[in-house]
Amino acid sequence: MHNPALGALLAFIAGIVITLSMLPIFLARARSSSANKAQNTAQTKHQLLSNELAIATVERDHAKKEIDNVDVELQELRKINQDLEKRDAELSTRIEENKKSFLEKEQLLKENGEHLKKEFERLADKVLSL
Repeated sequence: MHNPALGALLAFIAGIVITLSMLPIFLARARSSSANKAQNTAQTKHQLLSNELAIATVERDHAKKEIDNVDVELQELRKINQDLEKRDAELSTRIEENKKSFLEKEQLLKENGEHLKKEFERLADKVLSL
């Protein structure tokens, strides 16, 4: 996962490294003659570019690790999603089966109720006719 504090710390350290690495160059440049100025400028540019390359390399490596972590997390989430989809399908099937079963039981109860009603009426008629 991306850690902003780590990124800020790396940038701060890189700034210190650049500053410290440039200090001798700046001191030498201040004391150098005009003939050495061009060489020092080239060295300074080279050092700056080298430092920028080092920073970019650290940032790239950090980004690669972050991408790897995200890939792992994505795979885990895909697996969880597949499991949930499977569970959803199973529960939907069970709900449909239960619904069908309840409808069948309801129909049987209605039929039995009608049968009992008719049987009760028959028995009542029989009792009243005695």
